Amino acid sequence: MSIRYHKAVFAFILFFMAVVAAPLLRADYTEEIVKSFPLRSGGSFSLDNTNGSVKIATWAEDRVEVRALKVAKKDKEDLAEVKVEFEATADAVAVKAIWPTERRNLQVEVTFDVHLPAGVKVAGVETTNGNLDVRGEFVSARLGTTNGTVVLAGCRGDVRAGSTNGDIEVDGAEGRIEVETTNGSITIRNAVPKDGLDAETTNGGITLQLAAPDKVNANLSVRTTNGHIETDIPVTLDRLTKSRHSLDARIGSGGPAIRLSTTNGSIRIGR
Repeated sequence: MSIRYHKAVFAFILFFMAVVAAPLLRADYTEEIVKSFPLRSGGSFSLDNTNGSVKIATWAEDRVEVRALKVAKKDKEDLAEVKVEFEATADAVAVKAIWPTERRNLQVEVTFDVHLPAGVKVAGVETTNGNLDVRGEFVSARLGTTNGTVVLAGCRGDVRAGSTNGDIEVDGAEGRIEVETTNGSITIRNAVPKDGLDAETTNGGITLQLAAPDKVNANLSVRTTNGHIETDIPVTLDRLTKSRHSLDARIGSGGPAIRLSTTNGSIRIGR
């Protein structure tokens, strides 16, 4: 075969590889939006997202800082199709990501990184197809996601969080904690349940690790349908009969309720 033929074949291979690899090597298109609003402790914050993860943390400043990152997977022009709207007053800040109703297959996600003053009220943070990562001190917080994991780390206050199709992880929380998921496990570490604790899932296990079991006083109610219950901390049974699927007992002298419940999964309580 001639040298010209080999060069032609080699050129064709390079062209083919360039065509196939180009979509794989192409970077995503991005647009960042940064906004800051004054807000004091005791104020209210809410966020509504549709496709993307959300991170929230508190800090010592009397203002809200929101960093929204829009990412388009296909076309740069798609970035303009998704709007991020802000509404701020002296006592409240609300953020909403809005997708066009006529574009069903728009390949854009929006991730949020938010800093809030310590002691605010999180009236509602909701997202779909994204994780929630929340840390800090709140008067109260209402959080939810679909198809994502929820992480609560070092939270203080009255916190309620839920997920559908995702795990929930809680570490070092103090205050009233209520968590619920479907098709996911719940793991609670270093818990100080002074104001009570509720954890419920349908298809998943629950693990509760108390920070200082000898200092905890609580009423314990544990239920599972298809699973078993394990505990390695001292408890006083409220009933003479013990079941592998239910446990009613007191930790210490009793106190705020700790309720753990699952349908398909086991429950473990330890230190």
